[in-house]
Amino acid sequence: MRVACLVWISALLLCSYLQAGENYPNSPKGFNKQYETLFKVWQKHKPDDLDSSMQGFAIPEHWFTDNFSPDVAADLRTRYQQAFEAFKLGTPKRFDPESNSALQQRYHLSKDKSYQIDTNLSAPEISGEPRSVPASLHPLTPAESYGIHLLMFMKDSYHPFISWTDSFIYVDGQFRFAGSGAHPFWEGHRLVPLTPLSSLVTRAVGSSTAANELE
Repeated sequence: MRVACLVWISALLLCSYLQAGENYPNSPKGFNKQYETLFKVWQKHKPDDLDSSMQGFAIPEHWFTDNFSPDVAADLRTRYQQAFEAFKLGTPKRFDPESNSALQQRYHLSKDKSYQIDTNLSAPEISGEPRSVPASLHPLTPAESYGIHLLMFMKDSYHPFISWTDSFIYVDGQFRFAGSGAHPFWEGHRLVPLTPLSSLVTRAVGSSTAANELE
């Protein structure tokens, strides 16, 4: 009986741990580890695992109700769902430049190319434009912008090939997607289509010299 109870308790604790997910330090290194984990899951080509890993970047439900009145929370939740769906659809495409025919032809991409992911905390954007921020029950923790870089192996080392910026907040031990670019979704900026991959190619790789080095 005692053994059975211990087994049940262990199973319950394991279930709770799996639901909570791994905690990451609230630091640039912690963000890099969480995003690198997402990239490695994508490389395994297991859709269910990828969906679970992507979902780890979603802002939890309680964040909306903890910080906003019911009406405002409902409106923001709808707005966020649109932004997060774009994140879920667009991120795997950015991990896979070989699936883009224009990039494949321009840079002679093939399945034997080797890639890594790297990130860095971006400096806050200074803008004189007024920002539309909904009234919150508590002061909101500012979102942070991270530069995300898909590195491709060229000659003897890895170099940034595609780079973009997204915003994140830290909630419940994980980084949560808060918006494309340097502005979080709650600032009222209009949702824009995903930037074409060809526009995300870094300047160094985009030069004709670098393109030739890929061959």
